Amino acid sequence: MSDYFPDYIIDQVRQASDIIDVLSEFLPLKKRSRNWLCKCPFHNEKTPSFSVSQDKQIYHCFGCGKGGNVFTFLMEHEQMSFPEAVKFLAKRANIPLPEPKRDAKTSEKYARLYYANEQAADFFHQQLLNHRDGEKVLAYLHETRGITDESISEFNIGFAPDGWDNLLTFSKSKQISIDELRDAGLIIRRESGDGFYDRFRQRLVFPIFDLSRRPIAFGARALSSRDTIKYLNSPETPLYNKSRVLYGLSHTRSEIRSSREALIVEGYMDLVGIYQAGIQNAVAVSGTSFTKEHALLLERYADTVNLLFDADPAGQSAAERCAEHLFSVGLDVRVILLPEGHDPDSYVREEGSDSLKERISESLSYFEFVERVADPPFKERGRAGQQMLLKSQLRLVGLAPDDVMKALMLKELSDIYGITEDMLRSAMPKTERRPVEARPVTYRVDTNRPQLERSVLVLLVSHPSLLQTSENLPEADWFENAEYRDLYAQAVKSIEDGNEPDFAAMVGKAETESIRKELTALLIEDNDVSDWETAFGEFVQKLKAAYRDKKIRQLSTELAQAEESGNEATVKSLIETINELRNEK
Repeated sequence: MSDYFPDYIIDQVRQASDIIDVLSEFLPLKKRSRNWLCKCPFHNEKTPSFSVSQDKQIYHCFGCGKGGNVFTFLMEHEQMSFPEAVKFLAKRANIPLPEPKRDAKTSEKYARLYYANEQAADFFHQQLLNHRDGEKVLAYLHETRGITDESISEFNIGFAPDGWDNLLTFSKSKQISIDELRDAGLIIRRESGDGFYDRFRQRLVFPIFDLSRRPIAFGARALSSRDTIKYLNSPETPLYNKSRVLYGLSHTRSEIRSSREALIVEGYMDLVGIYQAGIQNAVAVSGTSFTKEHALLLERYADTVNLLFDADPAGQSAAERCAEHLFSVGLDVRVILLPEGHDPDSYVREEGSDSLKERISESLSYFEFVERVADPPFKERGRAGQQMLLKSQLRLVGLAPDDVMKALMLKELSDIYGITEDMLRSAMPKTERRPVEARPVTYRVDTNRPQLERSVLVLLVSHPSLLQTSENLPEADWFENAEYRDLYAQAVKSIEDGNEPDFAAMVGKAETESIRKELTALLIEDNDVSDWETAFGEFVQKLKAAYRDKKIRQLSTELAQAEESGNEATVKSLIETINELRNEK
């Protein structure tokens, strides 16, 4: 099905199409704890069992087992073909679609753009490590900014040397055409109209990755005083839409999803600095204004967003701009105050990661932040000034998507300013009411073999990083359930290919409906395991023991048959294997 459009388009459309927004056009969804619920549209039922997960972007019915993502819903509920579903969602998200594959040209074009960006990223990185001027930049990163070689490698940081055609010359050796470099935003046409020159020169270069960790654009910091523009970024290209990309989310998505909490910083260097200090749930908004699309992207992974900006008026203004979009999608907004003269990068270098973590734990609610930094303070303002300050905050309350959140925000404002909630409520803008229901979801684990296999997979799809951090991983053939075995093998293959497995993306690529049902059932299940790393290790040990016991039984049956047939060599080999397994046990 995906052959009709390039994979990059399908990924872009899926990431831009929030499943709650889409399915709400067809179903009466109601919020229940973290998920949304309604009666299943695919079978008759009295009690709602159709659950939709916003952070994982999938649905699953506990009654009939139907499951999928936005594409499969439109295909099964609206009888659309896959290309029709892609077109429908692309139109909603204002994403231009290439012509359906008339031939291989379109697919080849985007493959070449990815290749051009990958080669450019490698070129800049090698210039940092090997160019004579790169040595000075490397020393600057090490000595002045405290950036380690590990972080430089992790984020593939590079250096664009001075000169007009370094990348142009390099690209010729890689058979990258002028048109491809231009379409990737890597070169600029000369004002005379005769030829091109490199966009990035004498700059520190940060590749910007998509969620699959492919470089799709670049941000570059000036190194020369000649440059009046401190940061220069790639223009929008067929691969890069600024309003839908957050720097660092490619690396921090897993930690944000696990903690349900995100930090927003302003600069590339801020993100790299706090990431290497062990604070790995941040994203950066460099090169563009924070948009509602950015907020919707974060909403899939987080419940709370901490704003960690510079301690200056510009940082405060940035916090205000972000808050509007974050509140409008239902996220809790908090602000971390840094001492004057510090940014996140400088603070963590001078004061250490523990000190920054302490400040994060002491973050202020957004309304506390406004009251703290208001100039002049609320009590020193005249009536008009007080009214203006309150109205600006009541406008944010009006943006909240549900009544419970609005009520909590009004209570906080009442406590801060000493004005009754009723008075504040009467002054706030009127908005459409949306019902919210809450019901806790628990997670139980049994030790029988089928549930044990399920428990391992539930933790893996909730915390994919386990495949990289856990010391004890199962083998694929430990799973008796064929669907579980296939899903686990796909996840391991992703790790071997250098990518963190994206289980939600696997939903749309499931080869059979049974695999899709199993995967959505795993993804939709919440769990209340706090120490999930320890739990995972215990489950894997039990699964290994169950596999070993079954293997011993199978080999014992084979041993009896070998003894009966008088095959001494086989008998000896089987006894040795059985003893080894028993010794392990």
